[in-house]
Amino acid sequence: MDIGCYPISWVRHIIGEEPLTVTAEAEVGPADVDVYLTSEMTFPSGVTARTSGDMRESTRFRADIEVIGELGAMIVNNPLAPQSGNSIKLNINGEGSTERFDRRATYGYQLDAFIAAVDEGAQPLTGPEDAVKQLKVIDRCYEAAGLPLRGL
Repeated sequence: MDIGCYPISWVRHIIGEEPLTVTAEAEVGPADVDVYLTSEMTFPSGVTARTSGDMRESTRFRADIEVIGELGAMIVNNPLAPQSGNSIKLNINGEGSTERFDRRATYGYQLDAFIAAVDEGAQPLTGPEDAVKQLKVIDRCYEAAGLPLRGL
């Protein structure tokens, strides 16, 4: 429900589909907080994905996305806290490139989007329908890991 929601969202948006199957394992810490959750998903297109969210005390913060396809790979380093450094590395047909972006915190972009929605009526990048789809996948992960659903 915390750090694990990001990789689940990334997978859903990169693939552009909702998972057909979900398996998951979790570890619960104090106050019934899921401090670790890993999942495996299969999608209608045949794509498979693995996610992991880990907030255990012994774990060092890391946020990476790795996409491997027929023509190459993409690794996105630190999309959660780009102010601490970030990059997107591409390797397509044996040719590599690396891009880095500004170090502005993601919260600044979120605030910009909120202000644009309030002041200009701009539509959010992800709306209520996406939120419901995201929560359904999180619920499926919880069920697969044997955790109770939240908010019930």
